[in-house]
Amino acid sequence: MFRVAITAMMLAAVVAMAPQAVALPILSLSSPNSLTNVPVGSTVRIDVTLSGLPSPNTTDFIFVMNSRELFPSASFQVVPDPANSSGLTPGPILTSPGMVGNFNSLSSQAAGAATGRFSDSLPNSTGAISLNGVFYSFLLRAIAVGAGNITFDAANTTYAANDTSFNLAPLPFGTPLAFTITPALAVPEPSTLVLAAAGAVTAGLGYGWRRRKRSAP
Repeated sequence: MFRVAITAMMLAAVVAMAPQAVALPILSLSSPNSLTNVPVGSTVRIDVTLSGLPSPNTTDFIFVMNSRELFPSASFQVVPDPANSSGLTPGPILTSPGMVGNFNSLSSQAAGAATGRFSDSLPNSTGAISLNGVFYSFLLRAIAVGAGNITFDAANTTYAANDTSFNLAPLPFGTPLAFTITPALAVPEPSTLVLAAAGAVTAGLGYGWRRRKRSAP
């Protein structure tokens, strides 16, 4: 019995001394809109979301985060956010006006790409990213029928954090976001609308006349 207890204590000590796996941050793409049937002319929102940080978090901080998403410029055109100079919409993990301003000054949009960048101007935990959630969002307008993917640009998706010893390293990211763009929804011609309205009025008048005729003595 004593030998078994000693063996158990030794195994516990070995487990405690073994290196513990560190969860890495990861970026993923999502959309609140359905991307399987996007009519030409409609607009969709793409969210770039960070996960993997511990919660609550008092130890892991991201001081630099670069992210670039690619999409076919023949299928989508960017729709800039007028409230932000970058054209992108900063997310809630950028928790102060200074962080938002830093993001807007470094980020941009172009045909076929959205680039979101953040760099802590004061390399300390006060101005670093420490929360999971939406990093930023951007809007795309469908301009041509077709199908494809919105993907991360691996060469331009990097970060610097505690777990990289403050050096830039590849930032893990999720799977591409597939889309299918369909023809624009048909809009009735003005003359068709007029005829439909006239038909409805005529039908209403006829119904009223027949009703009065039936109720006459």
